[in-house]
Amino acid sequence: MSDGSYVRLRAERPNHAWSYDFVHDRNHDGRDYRTLNIIDEYAREALMIRVDRKLN
Repeated sequence: MSDGSYVRLRAERPNHAWSYDFVHDRNHDGRDYRTLNIIDEYAREALMIRVDRKLN
């Protein structure tokens, strides 16, 4: 679509549609960390979770 909108896929089988999300938090001593979570939308399971101080 040329207007900048998109069509969200509804997952019909495993590995058909994935989503990702960055989460930022702070641990007990005040240091920041981030996680990158990749989710299989059909199975609703995490395919990968990467944790690091900085994710570029």
